[in-house]
Amino acid sequence: DQNDTTYLSTYDTVMPGETSPKFESFGPETQDPDDYEILTLEITARTEDGNDLYIEYDFKLNEATWWEADDQ
Repeated sequence: DQNDTTYLSTYDTVMPGETSPKFESFGPETQDPDDYEILTLEITARTEDGNDLYIEYDFKLNEATWWEADDQ
């Protein structure tokens, strides 16, 4: 158990119907899903009004929070 932390980030714009890019990172050599834990997921999206929508999901709490930033 090494308790390493890795981050996967992309700044590409993914439009509806498109597939996001593949990521390369490090992780357990076993590639066994039981050997890693996903803690949080953070997403930034653009609303129809052009504002940024920030979404954070906590896997341990099974809870999402979000807020919108008025960019206008």
